[in-house]
Formats: sequence, C-alpha cells, structure tokens
Amino acid sequence: MLLLLVAMPLSSCKHFNCATVCIDAGRDPPGPRQPSGTTATEEVQHGETKCFGSFCAVLTPDYNHIVPPEPWTGPSVMGTRQNVTRKCVKAAASSPLHVITDLDVLEVSAVDQEEGRMQLLAKVKLTWDEPNIGFCACAGHIIKEKYKLNLNLDGFIWTPDLLVHDSKDFQTTSGLRELGALEISLANHCATRVSKIFDFQVTIMCPMAMGYYPLDRNICQLKLGSGAHPARRIEFNMDNRRSRHTFEDWNLRDLIFQSSSMCREMELVYEQGKRGVPDVFKTAGLNIIMTRLSSRVVLEYFLCTFTLTFTAILSLTLHHWSSRATLDASLILSSVFIFTTAATSTPQGEFNLNLVQWYVVYNIGFIAAAFLWICFGHMFKSHQEGVDNAPRFSLRTLFRRDMYFAGCLSIALLVFNIAYWLRWRYIEGGESCHNELELSRRNMVQCIAI
Repeated sequence: MLLLLVAMPLSSCKHFNCATVCIDAGRDPPGPRQPSGTTATEEVQHGETKCFGSFCAVLTPDYNHIVPPEPWTGPSVMGTRQNVTRKCVKAAASSPLHVITDLDVLEVSAVDQEEGRMQLLAKVKLTWDEPNIGFCACAGHIIKEKYKLNLNLDGFIWTPDLLVHDSKDFQTTSGLRELGALEISLANHCATRVSKIFDFQVTIMCPMAMGYYPLDRNICQLKLGSGAHPARRIEFNMDNRRSRHTFEDWNLRDLIFQSSSMCREMELVYEQGKRGVPDVFKTAGLNIIMTRLSSRVVLEYFLCTFTLTFTAILSLTLHHWSSRATLDASLILSSVFIFTTAATSTPQGEFNLNLVQWYVVYNIGFIAAAFLWICFGHMFKSHQEGVDNAPRFSLRTLFRRDMYFAGCLSIALLVFNIAYWLRWRYIEGGESCHNELELSRRNMVQCIAI
C-alpha cells in the first residue's frame, strides 16, 4: 500500500523522450550526465518541435495553438525536470485559464481633454501555465530552469490575444526589448510557465468632465483582456497591486497623475463577442487619476476679475457728476475680454462653460449691478428735477445712498468668492472623480487627493 501511494504521484507526471526529440530534429542526443527531462515517469509521444541551437521546444501531438490550454490545479502533464513528485490534476471543466498580468504604465504622452483621449506608453508581462509544452536539452547543452527567448513563437504555441478595451490605435513596440519576447520557466513543477513581455502604445477613450476646470479631477481606466475569450474561458488578473507606476513621475502641462486599483465590478466588461452575442470579459488594469494644479489658473483669473469688480464697486463712492458710469461700462468690456480669453484658452465644459468662465460671468453681474445703480440714480434725479415738495422717501433719495449700496455689494462679493471656490473645491469636488461621479458615490472609484 505504501509503495502504491508513493508511485501514484509519479505516474501522473509525463515526459518526452528527449533523446528521440533531439535525433528527430537533427541534433545529437543528450549525454548520460545531462539531465534533460524527467526519467522516472511515463513517456509520451512528441508532436511539433522548434529548436534554438542545442535545445528544442516540444509540443504534444494533438497540440492546438488556437485553443487556450486547459487549466490545472497542480503541476501539469509535462515535466522537464528530474525528481518531480507532485501530482498533476486537471481543473474542473468550467474553470477559466488565469493569465497573470504585470502592468507598468511608463508615460502619459498626450491628453486631449475635450475629445476625451489619453495616449499611454506601457510595458506588460503576461504569464500563464502551458501543460502541453516541454524543453529538451540536446548534446552540448545543459537544461536550465528559465529561458529568455528573443524570438517570436506566435503561431507555434498559444498566446493570449491581448485587447485594450475602450481604446484605439493599439500597437506593440519593440522599445528596449525585442517584440514578443518570451520567458519559459520550468522550475520544479510539471507545468511549463510561459511569460510574454512587450511594450505597447495605446490611445484610450476617456470622456472627461471639463465643466469643473480648473478644479477638475478625472479618471481613466486602462483595461487589458481578451477580445475573443469571455470570462468563463480566460481571466486576466493583476499579479501585483501596484501602489504607484513609473508614469506618476510624469507631469503633462498642469496635470499630475496617480494610479489606483480597480474593484472587481470595474474589471468586468460587458460587450458583444466575436459571434455578436453579449458576453462578459474579465480584464486586468488600473485607474489613472488626473488632478490639475489649479492654484496658478485660479489665482490668475481671480486677481484680474476680482480687481475689475471691486473697482466697479469703488466707483459708487465717486461724485455724482463724475464719469463713473463710463468707468463701469469700460470695466464690463474688460471683463467680457477676460471671458473671451478664458473661452479660447481653457477647456470647454457643459454648455461650453467651465468654472473659470462662470466665475467671470457672475463678476460681470456685480459690475452690471453697480452700473445699473448709477444709471437709475441719474435717471430718477433727472425725472424729479424741478419737482417741489418731493416726498421724504423717494427713488431719488434711495439711489443717492451709494455708500450703503457699495457696502452691500462688497459684502456680497466677499461671501460669493468664499462660497464659490470652497463649494467647488471641497463640497462638489471632494474626493470624487467628476467624470465618474456615480461610480464614486458607489465607492467603485478611488480618487486620491493631491
């Protein structure tokens, strides 16, 4: 009974006859002191081979490079190391294949906020277990635990079909590493672990809420997954929940970036598959949060606009016969010029207005109130010229109380500025991402205060 228990795990691991593989490939067989695969377990036939110098990659006879490999709950059927004693067990038929994703966003190269686009440069490492591939070391070569191949094995073995959801212009780049480079890890398990490493450049579509400019905070999702295989077949999962990425050291104009992990609900994508049937796809990725350095913009427009508005209020203290109406009219025109400048140099939000433009509009209202007060004062004064025994309280006496009205406008202007900026900075903004307010309220989005 004890012998049977020891033999059972060994019988579950199978291997290729590497001597036969090397001879069939035109290489000399490995020497007796060159371990090239498990020798104490069952031998299986080999299928297609692909050799690189003195070592060869071997596939099973029925290998299909189009169909994803069947997942295993333990070491799988193909052993290439000696002394493998763990049992290899197939997972349930409904179990998906897990593709481990190690993602690092290197750079945000462009952001088009009004069009809702963001261009990224990233590197990714996709890792999965392939039970139907092994390696044989022929003569003159010692088997290693890990191989780094700068060769493209697409078409020889199955590789995940990578798709960046909600994107356009997705393309892989060679960069500092060869395109489609593979890492083959044999380690001390039956499964051969394959990793594909490459850089890619992509433009993701990300509608942004520009009505909150310059206090806007927006979030974009970078979701990597399969475009052909739904969640019941393949699941992309993050290997490392990174707290930061390389791109977080990259500032673009007045934007600064941070990242956060996605919750499970955000990783699920509901869209039509290749057959046009609605399906669920499991992705892996991260949230890219954009926060603006708003102090310079706010201070620039605040100082200019507030100065014009307060000057209009001070004009109420001038003598009745001065040209204060002309001064206020000039201040209104100057404010309209600032509004036009903001409209052409800042992003446009809802109704083609953002917080800066609304602020200028409200200040034009303050200046217009002072201008109308002066005009009505002149009008009612001229209407009551020559009228004897005018009543003690009249519109003429009301509109002569310029100092009272100037004081009320000053207090209203001060309260308005405090309430306006504090509201949009802390109450309406807070820790929410403005383009995903609903998701923020449901705690599905993490926005990080800068």
